[in-house]
Amino acid sequence: MDKPQRPSSVVKFGSQLLLKVGYLSPQIRVSDTGQVLVGVFTDRLREYPTDWTFEEAESALREHERLEREYQEATRRI
Repeated sequence: MDKPQRPSSVVKFGSQLLLKVGYLSPQIRVSDTGQVLVGVFTDRLREYPTDWTFEEAESALREHERLEREYQEATRRI
């Protein structure tokens, strides 16, 4: 059986927004002006604008979390 490959620690949230996963999972919100922001908690909350819709950013985050869960489960079976 092949050793599972860990998913990338970088998540794409827009055409030019790539975020390394911080200490806690990224959070997505829409600002008062309608801009979709991706927040990452490191030493403090940092928010980055994206050109993706809320749904696109949320889908990317969920996919990354799914891949991470699958990796964790696969490594427990080894």
